[in-house]
Amino acid sequence: MIISTLGVIFISIIIFVLVFILCVVQIKKGYAYKHTIDTLPMEEEKTRRKE
Repeated sequence: MIISTLGVIFISIIIFVLVFILCVVQIKKGYAYKHTIDTLPMEEEKTRRKE
């Protein structure tokens, strides 16, 4: 069974659209992630002493 050129182009477009949508979803998740920074042990000790 031979797939015509039009069939190959159609399948390629479908794969491209799916990969593009997955990339956009992952990029949006990355930008939505809330990054935090742990406090340094010295700063933590200073805040304990003040309390």
